Amino acid sequence: MPSFTVQGLLKVSSGHWVIWTAEGSYAIRDFGQVGEAMLNYSTTIEAGSGAEAIATFVSTYYPMSDEGPEVFDEVVIRDVT
Repeated sequence: MPSFTVQGLLKVSSGHWVIWTAEGSYAIRDFGQVGEAMLNYSTTIEAGSGAEAIATFVSTYYPMSDEGPEVFDEVVIRDVT
């Protein structure tokens, strides 16, 4: 099965951020007082197609801030191997 590198992008404000994954959580650095920034998280997913890889990423990986769960602003495939 092919592997796809999928990246999720999210505009964020300061605060504590974590990406929750099927394997656990991935801590994102605290942006402190920088104001709005762009958080990105990428992972490799084995899937039958690019569309399936994106669907898996969206359904099993999501960011959470101090305010609660968020959704990615954009999800893209960066590399196909």
